[in-house]
Amino acid sequence: MPYIGNEVGNRFVASKAASVYSGDGSTTAFTLEHAVGSDEDILVSVDGVIQEPSVAYAVSSGTTLTFTAAPSSNSGNNIFVYYLFRTVATVDHPSTSSLLATDGTFSSTLNVTGETTLATHLNLGDNDKIKLGASGDLEIFHDGTNSNLKDTGTGSLNLIASTKVQVQGVNGETMAIFNEDGSAELRHNDVKKIETTSSGVTVTGGVTTTTASSIEGGVVFNESSADVDFRVESNGETHALFVQAGSDCIGIKTTSPNDYYADDLVLTAPDEGGMTIVSGTSERSYLAFADGTSGDARYRGYISYDHNTDDLYLGSGGSGHVHIGSTGTVLMPNQPAFLVRPTSTQSNISINAYTTIVFGTEVFDNNSDFASNTFTAPVTGKYQFNCSLYFTGIDTDTTFYQLYVTTSNREHLSIVSGDGFNADPSYHTINHSVLTDMDANDTCYIRLQIATGGSSSADLTTQTRFSGYLVA
Repeated sequence: MPYIGNEVGNRFVASKAASVYSGDGSTTAFTLEHAVGSDEDILVSVDGVIQEPSVAYAVSSGTTLTFTAAPSSNSGNNIFVYYLFRTVATVDHPSTSSLLATDGTFSSTLNVTGETTLATHLNLGDNDKIKLGASGDLEIFHDGTNSNLKDTGTGSLNLIASTKVQVQGVNGETMAIFNEDGSAELRHNDVKKIETTSSGVTVTGGVTTTTASSIEGGVVFNESSADVDFRVESNGETHALFVQAGSDCIGIKTTSPNDYYADDLVLTAPDEGGMTIVSGTSERSYLAFADGTSGDARYRGYISYDHNTDDLYLGSGGSGHVHIGSTGTVLMPNQPAFLVRPTSTQSNISINAYTTIVFGTEVFDNNSDFASNTFTAPVTGKYQFNCSLYFTGIDTDTTFYQLYVTTSNREHLSIVSGDGFNADPSYHTINHSVLTDMDANDTCYIRLQIATGGSSSADLTTQTRFSGYLVA
C-alpha cells in the first residue's frame, strides 16, 4: 500500500506464530517448531477445544509437546499450537545487509567470513585471547600482569616492516632499532650502546661478562690504535693483566709496567710469586731469547730445563755454555781456562835481561784464548794465574831470579834469591800465583830475569807450566 516517509529498508523477518499438527488417535508426542520455557508459554487447541496446561499436556526439553491422551484423528489438522513466549533462538540476518547493534552478548562462536571493521575498541578479559591461524597458533592476550604475543606452533614469529622495526617504551624512549639492509641497535636509557656494522659490532662503553665466553674467528681490541688501556681483573687483582696502550707495555699484576726498564712485559710479585713453565716429565722447558724466526736465531740465548734428567742449561750465541746437573755439579765447557808448557827445553836463558818464556804446547785451552805465549781475556773479570818454572844448569853465582806475571795494566813480581845455593844445584823451581783484574781483551804472559855475578846461564825445561782461568 502507499506510504509516506523513507523507503523501508531490509528487516528481520518474524517466524510464524502457530504450528499445526494432525492427530491419529494414538500419537501423544509432537515436536514443536520453536523452543519454549514452560507449559504456559503456548496455547494448545484440539478439535477447537482449548487444552489446560500441565493437565492435558506438558512440554519437556523445550521442544517436545506430550498429551495426556492421544488426540483424535478427526478431519486432519485438528491440533493448533500458538506461541505466547519463545526461547531466544538464532536469528537469520539478510546476507546483503549490515549488522548494527548497540549492545549484546554472544554466548557461542561468532563466525565471520568477510572483513570486520571495529569503530571502537575490542575489549577482552585477562587470559582471553585473540587467536590467528588455522590452528590458532598466534595468540594475543593479557595474562593479568603482562601483555603477550605468543606463537604456539612450530614455525617462527616474524616482525616484518618495510624499512625498520623499532621498540619503544610507553614514554617514547627507544630501546631497540632494526633497520632494513642496515644496522641493528640496542640502547640503554635511549643511548645507543651496541650497533652492528658491515664489519662487525661497535660497543659504546664497557663490556661485563659473568660467565666464560667462546669467540671464534679471533678478537682484536683497539684496532683503531687509540690510547685506550685494556685490563683483566681477577678476584684479588684489579690489574691481573694490563695493556698500557699509551706506553706500549703489558703488565701482569702491575698498574704501571712503564715504570720498569724492560717494560715490554712486566710480571710483578709483591709477595711470594713468580712465573711457572710446565712441561711433561720427559720433556724440556725453554725460556728463549730470539732475534730471528729461523735456525738458532730463535734461541740465541736460552734457559732450558730437562725434566727427564733434572739438568738445567744456560745458553748464549745459540749454544749451551753452563750445565747444572741434578746433584748440583756445574759444568762450563767454554769457561776461559788453559794449561800450557814449553815444547822443548829453552836453553841458555839470558842473564841480566828480561826474557819472555815460550810455551809451544797447549795441554788444554777451553776457549782458544791462548796463542803466541799470551793469554787474552775474552771477558772482563777476575782471573787466577799460576806459573811454575823448572830450571837446570844453575850455578852459585846467581844473585836472584825475578819472575813476572805481566798483564796489560800491571806486573806481578816474585823474587827468589840465589844466596841459598851451597853448590851448583841440578834443578831449581820458582812458583808464582796471581789473582788479578782484567778487562776484556787484556793480555797476560810470563817474563823472567836472572841476575848473576858470573857468566853462566840457566836452562828452562819442559816441566815448566803456565795456567789460568776465569774466577768470577
